Amino acid sequence: MLISQVELPVSDAVQAARFYGDVLGLPTRTGDGVVEVEIGPSALLLHPGPVAPGAYHCAITVPEDRFAEAKAWLQERVSLLQRDGLDEFALGAPWNSQSLYFAGPDGILLELIARHDLAARSWSGRFASADLLRISEIGLAVPDVPTAVES
Repeated sequence: MLISQVELPVSDAVQAARFYGDVLGLPTRTGDGVVEVEIGPSALLLHPGPVAPGAYHCAITVPEDRFAEAKAWLQERVSLLQRDGLDEFALGAPWNSQSLYFAGPDGILLELIARHDLAARSWSGRFASADLLRISEIGLAVPDVPTAVES
């Protein structure tokens, strides 16, 4: 799935721009209080607004054959989240993927995901932010999932 645009609130747009631009090295533009982060063909639009730490999840696809390089690149920039001493998570059907998780501004749960069902690509050179392919998932925490789905 290609997600072309996602809009999320942030408590501090300047701080968010620094994280995505300076820490992750992604192209960012700021205008009218909104930060636009370019992730391949996807745009993450961050605007001032009320936030609930941990309420959002955003997955970014990385090339399946460069997962180890993506992990090393990410570890140079942020701390990976762990569960039971693990920082890599393999998911079976329907995802068939390998993932890493880390915290972004305002507690957004960010994920790098390598989907094994996507065609591998030939790459050369050191992994960089330009190798992040696109936003591939967005999740919103809600107190009552069935009611949210119904509405």
